[in-house]
Order: sequence, then C-alpha cells, then structure tokens
Amino acid sequence: MTFIKSVPMQEISYKNHKLVLSLRNLLVIIFSAVFLWIKLHILPKNIPLFFSRPWGDEQMADKYFLFIPLIFSFLVFIVNNILVLLISDKNDSFLSWSARIFSLLISLLSAVSVIKIIYLIT
Repeated sequence: MTFIKSVPMQEISYKNHKLVLSLRNLLVIIFSAVFLWIKLHILPKNIPLFFSRPWGDEQMADKYFLFIPLIFSFLVFIVNNILVLLISDKNDSFLSWSARIFSLLISLLSAVSVIKIIYLIT
C-alpha cells in the first residue's frame, strides 16, 4: 500500500517555475532596496538621475528619487502576478512564464540602474 500520490512531472515543473521566478524577483527588489537604504547616508543631497535632460542642474534630483525605479518594478511585479492569476489557468503556462520573466527583467534593470548610479556618485 502506497501513501505517495503520483504527480505528473509537468505539473511539478509548472508549480516550481512560478514560485522560483516570483522569489527571485522579490529578492532582487529587496536586495536593491536594502542596498540603497544602506548607501543613502553616503549619497549627496542631489544626484544625477534624469540623463535625458541637458547637462547641469536639470539632471539633478533628490537622492530619495532613486527609490522610484524600485517602486516601479515592485508595482510591475504585483500587477503581473494579479494578471496571471486572473487570466491564466493551469494549461496556459507560457503566459504565466512570460509575465514573470518580464517582471524579473524589469526588476533586474531597475536594480542595475540604481546600483550603477550609486557607484557613479560614490
């Protein structure tokens, strides 16, 4: 008599990729927010943030504006997870995977941008 329920391999990988991608996304956002919070006291009051504007004072912003890309990536993460829960079903793993990968890429790009700006200034 066996007490272990057999589960198809495809269902296990589907459940795992959702969890792994979501955890990686959250870890990237949390890591970059903690890194920014630790380095915040080192940063000057104004930092160059708006690189598309002409050189000088127009590029400068308050140092707390560095949290905007991280907040944006967190909002993209939340919206993508809500849309995946509303739209996708268990058979539609590509939509779920692509939305989570998109969210992870946005988080990685935001984190890299914030970290590069911090290292540019300090």
